[in-house]
Amino acid sequence: MLSPTWGCELWDGYDSVLCHLTTRADYMVDVYARFFREKADLEKEYAKGLRKLVARYEPVKKKKKKEAIKESTELLSFRKFLTEAGYQAGQHEILAECLSKVLVKDIQKKSAEILKKTKDNSKHAKKEKENMDASYFNLEKIKLKYEKSFHDWKEADRNFQIADQDGTISRNEIMKMKMFTETKCKSYENCRGQYADQLTKTNTDQREYFADNLPRVLTSLQDLDRERIQFVREVMERALHAEREAVKITNKCREGMEEAINSINEETDQEEVIERLKTGDLPPPDIEFEEMQLLRQKKSSSLTRRLSRASFSQKKGKQNLFQTKRNILKNIEKHQDEIAKGTKEMKALQLMIQTYTETPDFGDSRNFQDELNIVTTKVENLSKDLNSLNRELDLVESKMNLNMRHSLLAAPSRSSDSLDNSTYSGGSDSIGYGSQSSQSGGDIIENSLHDHGDVIENEKEKEEDHLADDENNEKQNTEVNGMESTLQSLKCSLINIDNSSEAVCIQSGRLSDDSEEEFEDEPLQPSQACLVALYPYDGGEEGTLSMKEGEEFEVTGEDVDGWIKVKRMNQSNEEGFVPFAYTQIL
Repeated sequence: MLSPTWGCELWDGYDSVLCHLTTRADYMVDVYARFFREKADLEKEYAKGLRKLVARYEPVKKKKKKEAIKESTELLSFRKFLTEAGYQAGQHEILAECLSKVLVKDIQKKSAEILKKTKDNSKHAKKEKENMDASYFNLEKIKLKYEKSFHDWKEADRNFQIADQDGTISRNEIMKMKMFTETKCKSYENCRGQYADQLTKTNTDQREYFADNLPRVLTSLQDLDRERIQFVREVMERALHAEREAVKITNKCREGMEEAINSINEETDQEEVIERLKTGDLPPPDIEFEEMQLLRQKKSSSLTRRLSRASFSQKKGKQNLFQTKRNILKNIEKHQDEIAKGTKEMKALQLMIQTYTETPDFGDSRNFQDELNIVTTKVENLSKDLNSLNRELDLVESKMNLNMRHSLLAAPSRSSDSLDNSTYSGGSDSIGYGSQSSQSGGDIIENSLHDHGDVIENEKEKEEDHLADDENNEKQNTEVNGMESTLQSLKCSLINIDNSSEAVCIQSGRLSDDSEEEFEDEPLQPSQACLVALYPYDGGEEGTLSMKEGEEFEVTGEDVDGWIKVKRMNQSNEEGFVPFAYTQIL
């Protein structure tokens, strides 16, 4: 069934049809374009707010100088969640851009195009109507002339008939009147023929206008309105398609959020906390029962206060040497792998250069020389960095040994009081007390050595679990041997308590500078040797000295576990330990 056309149904309503189409073209801009523009503004504001929210709650990545912090699965999941939310904001921005910069402009362009075509159609319809009006005007003009000629003919014929019946008028006059009547009759016949022709022409123009021209004009307006409606439907479909695409991407973002949520692993996070905060230290041993002894009254000193207070918690700001050592070992392993890879590449390039040199037909060997120089420079830089890491590893291991020595000396056992008692009694007040003090100190040392022997075994097991490389295991065994030698030296120092009270003062001098008020260190025989600092050291450990590159020191003690006791060669004469690996004997 054919749909009704405006040309047939609305042949007499052209002005109304034209007004309808013009109004709908303006409606496209006033309603549709404004709607999509405001919707785009809403999408843009939402995307802007969402991005601000993501930026406000984005976790800050903490960076260290030489090591990167491994984030927990919880933090990584939340970071991924925020990233996907940012992608969703991006989709809303794309949707806003599609609505404001594409659809709105297309609507405005289409509305202007419809108005222009409507204006052209109005001009064409006006021209057709003017042609039809001209045909009507010509018909009316000829009809008036035809009517006048008819009346003139009838008037002349009536006068002739009256004159012919009247006997008073001469025959010549009657003949003139008859000829005039015949003339008017011929004029009437001519006007009648012209009127008939014009009437036929006007009817033809009228049929053509109402059956062809006007319906064609109205049909063009109908086609234009149909095109407008189709365009509106297409615009809405495009807007819906853009929303569906945005929703499709946002759904994928939600899937990414779901994956991020499912990736949270509480066991992994707790293990990471252990790895990050683990120091490698062990809890202090049990506090031994102390027998009260009648000794000479002595006043409290800084050494007594220091030894009577055991620190059971980690000091504020204390360096996590265990984690530092692990990170250095990882960097050493990484550098060793890169050096091995670069060495292989160097050998391959050298072989290529040698081959091309022996066989010039293959090409110019100088093409590989620049590449070989680059690889060689890279390997040299890696070797320098590796040496620097090895020095840092030596320093960290020395600090760990020094901390172990301090832990043993500061252990809250009876040996500390025995040290004070034997020192102040000097072995003169009561020989029995002195021997008893020495015996109890020896027993405590045995227990302490037994407990820290377990520490060494546990340290071995932990280090073997973390590092599988042979070279790293060898360094760990070196560290454990150093700890054993430290314990042995401490044992020897503490067994000699009853022989010399001054030896205790020497050990306590490493713990506190304030003890110089109550005790006097037994001066060691200087070796007349001097050291110069090759690298700077901050002196962050207890009992150590800070040093600058090129600073000279006088040696006052022997090298013990990588630390050597020195004295500044200036007016202060400050004494302390420095890492032996950072110095050179003059």
